[in-house]
Amino acid sequence: MILFPEGTRSPDGEIHQFKKGGLGLALSLDMPVVPVAQCGTRDVLEKQSLRLKKGDVEMRLGRPIDPNLWQGKSKEEFADHVRAEVISLKREWLAEKVLQPEAAKA
Repeated sequence: MILFPEGTRSPDGEIHQFKKGGLGLALSLDMPVVPVAQCGTRDVLEKQSLRLKKGDVEMRLGRPIDPNLWQGKSKEEFADHVRAEVISLKREWLAEKVLQPEAAKA
């Protein structure tokens, strides 16, 4: 099952608050959650547009999060944790992007 807990692409590129419905379902079903960061998509497909631009896109996968470790905690806490993991993946991508010289990509 694939969920997009933010609900929509953000207009400013920031990762906003996650909705807890789908993540709560994963908790209820004891399904591990794999954090995913879609990096670079904002540069190639603007919100409210169907026009693709040339650019690099990368998908970063985090380690699965065991829902059993979250028993007794709120869906909000779980959603905040998953969001923090996605933000961490995106920050790693941004750091690598900044460190890579443009000439090395050509």
